[in-house]
Amino acid sequence: MTLEDRIAKTLSIEITKEIDFEVLANLYLYDGWAEITIARKPREVVAEMILWCDSLGIIYHGRGQRWFFKEEKDAVLFSLRWA
Repeated sequence: MTLEDRIAKTLSIEITKEIDFEVLANLYLYDGWAEITIARKPREVVAEMILWCDSLGIIYHGRGQRWFFKEEKDAVLFSLRWA
């Protein structure tokens, strides 16, 4: 596999993930989930954010700067802590 092939494959996978997330995001919003947009964070901080949500039993889905929460109260708590 050439370098160009590997780059094309990587970009194809990333575009697919982004499209999938956009579809999910619209479904979450339609279903009443709360959306929080945050500033870009380093990977280490994102890992802390995920552990924090998991430790509190918060139901969420996030990608990049967009995070969705099943409960409005969890979105508020998250934004107070991380935004």
